[in-house]
Amino acid sequence: MQYQMAAEILEPCGKVKRAGYINSNTYLSLPSSKNREFLIVKTHDFIPAAAETIEQGNAKAIYAYRDLRDVVVSIMNTLGEHPYSILRKGYLEYFIKVDRQWCDLRNVLISKYEEIVMHPDKEASRISDYLGERIDDLKAAEIADKFSIANQRKRIQQIDYKTIYEKSGRSSTPDPHSMLKINHIHSGKEGQWKERLSSFQVAIIEALAYKWLLSKGYEVSQPWWKRCLATAAYFLFLKLPRLMNSSFSNFFNAIKKQKG
Repeated sequence: MQYQMAAEILEPCGKVKRAGYINSNTYLSLPSSKNREFLIVKTHDFIPAAAETIEQGNAKAIYAYRDLRDVVVSIMNTLGEHPYSILRKGYLEYFIKVDRQWCDLRNVLISKYEEIVMHPDKEASRISDYLGERIDDLKAAEIADKFSIANQRKRIQQIDYKTIYEKSGRSSTPDPHSMLKINHIHSGKEGQWKERLSSFQVAIIEALAYKWLLSKGYEVSQPWWKRCLATAAYFLFLKLPRLMNSSFSNFFNAIKKQKG
């Protein structure tokens, strides 16, 4: 939503070009902006090279965080993965690391997902102020309505994903204009984890993200003893196998290089 809002605010001024999704590698190949034109991009990663540009005042970043328990549910919906698979792959630790990296930067607009959904008009105003293109309350309300969850669903239904997939060769490619995926939106509501995750799965997440959750204003639901038990189970059955697989892979790759 923020990607679309930022573009909606800047495009009438002729100051933006949508460049879609990027990562650390593709960031380096972005074209240089001309005449102080914004290149608007989206990423789920922390990009060190971009961070330097932001802190120097030559770029802007809009970052949003969400209750990590709901993030796990969102990944379940999008990728069709089991919660334990998501935890085993280290998604949670990665998101906490990325959050810390973005929030430690100066000159970043930081937003809370739940507040964006509850007050999208206020978010549109915050983004416009941050970008230096102030909009009035009427325009903010118009943008909020345009990108409401209901209208986003309608927008997804109108996108020709078949052609997008054929051109990209990938069945998970988002629409290059809106950055919406075919399964992008499910409910968008907060607290979905209460119905979708077991208490032990929640205990693992709350154990790993305990300080993060409290620092962001989220309450933990599981008692300390269950979080302790969950921590031990996570390390033995999810993290340790991942570390061992990684070590074995590095070992065999090193042998292959020596033989080569």
